[in-house]
Amino acid sequence: MANAPKIAVIAALRREVDDLLSGQTKQIQYLPGSKSPTYILGELSVTCAGIGYQAAARVADAAIQQFRPELIISVGLAGALDPTLDVGSLVTPRTVIDARSGVTFSTERGEGVLVSAIRIADTAEKAALRQRYGALAVDMEAAAVAERALHYGIPFCAVKSVSDTASTTLPDFTRFVQHDGSFSNTAFLIHLMLRPTLWPAVRKLAANSARAAKNLATGLEELLADISYARSTPGQVLNSR
Repeated sequence: MANAPKIAVIAALRREVDDLLSGQTKQIQYLPGSKSPTYILGELSVTCAGIGYQAAARVADAAIQQFRPELIISVGLAGALDPTLDVGSLVTPRTVIDARSGVTFSTERGEGVLVSAIRIADTAEKAALRQRYGALAVDMEAAAVAERALHYGIPFCAVKSVSDTASTTLPDFTRFVQHDGSFSNTAFLIHLMLRPTLWPAVRKLAANSARAAKNLATGLEELLADISYARSTPGQVLNSR
């Protein structure tokens, strides 16, 4: 594909990348079989796949086949497992682990471990994942993107921003995730209206998520600058760190 973007970014939800896309000149196209738009920003494509392993794997596969990128990056919000991480802390892992299978994936840049789980983890599950894997944070999509990247032999990175700390248990949102990974806002709002005791927690989560998303844009920009520098510097290779 002529003038195809060289780097494919896969997020779960649009709100995770709003700060990245805001004010940018971009083109929009749709990947085969995807209802979500892909935003093209020069050499960068950004697609919001939806929530969960299957949605991320499906869109990562489509992006790779469509663009044949030189690098694919999983970005998004994550829950902290390390109790020293605050809301907005950035995690750029060197290792991603699929909690379903225990399969481990290496990234091109970063430090520490990110584990991908099949559902939102509560505080007890966070502690168990921390003990088992020594991970910094937990998400639901990075391992899926990593698996597709490995399948096609494409370098992979991940950047996550903490939206909930190790001591935080989020409300159970999984019932509002559709089969395609999209989030049913209408069903969630009806559920929320009938349960005012949840309002303070949801307001806090919204504020924390906005803060985390802003930092996520900065983290991705720093990673891209780092990769660009490595490519342009004699003697450097992409996986030199």
